[in-house]
Amino acid sequence: MQIDAVSEVEQRTVARVAGAVAHELNNPLQGILSLVAVTLRDCRLDQRCQLRLEQIRRGVTRIARTVETLSAVYENLPRTPDFLPPALLLDRFAFEFSHREMTLQVLPSEPLLLPVVCFAPEIAKLAGDLFAERFNDHSSVQLTMKSAAQGVEVQCEFNNGVPPGDVWLPGDQMRGVSGVAVLLDEVVRLSRGSVEFRMSDSQVDGMKIVLLNG
Repeated sequence: MQIDAVSEVEQRTVARVAGAVAHELNNPLQGILSLVAVTLRDCRLDQRCQLRLEQIRRGVTRIARTVETLSAVYENLPRTPDFLPPALLLDRFAFEFSHREMTLQVLPSEPLLLPVVCFAPEIAKLAGDLFAERFNDHSSVQLTMKSAAQGVEVQCEFNNGVPPGDVWLPGDQMRGVSGVAVLLDEVVRLSRGSVEFRMSDSQVDGMKIVLLNG
């Protein structure tokens, strides 16, 4: 009973912080997007300026999606984590990456039957935002699922033809590196799981999430 009470307090704290951050960021982000749209529509710009503005719009749109995820955390937490089959979790990941126009390679996974416990929509959205930070047309993300100790491991790896590193960091060591990674660590922890990240060029290029079976 006491553990459940502490967990609920933690969830409410994360939800309040997420909602406050989303509220503070949403208005200026929407203002920037509106100004960029008006400039592209009403001003005569050379091709280089148009390209730069499009890059700004894409970057701000990615941030806005992260803010939407923060809002989702605020709206959806605290609640009981979902119990869902690993195949459905995989579908959620595939949808979020596709929604961001990212190339996702789903590698052969084990036939996993026991349901996992997690805040599936939030985790999938954050994972998509995390890899979208460095995605380009010549890159892809590889995703696999396999059995782990008392649960399921979901592994995403950024693939741009460069040999990956082999140093994985626990989520609680990612402070100051990526706000999305920090929030993902919090949501996974509230899902009764754990996450590790792999770095390349000061950005995340690999992620391993372990979620417990229901």
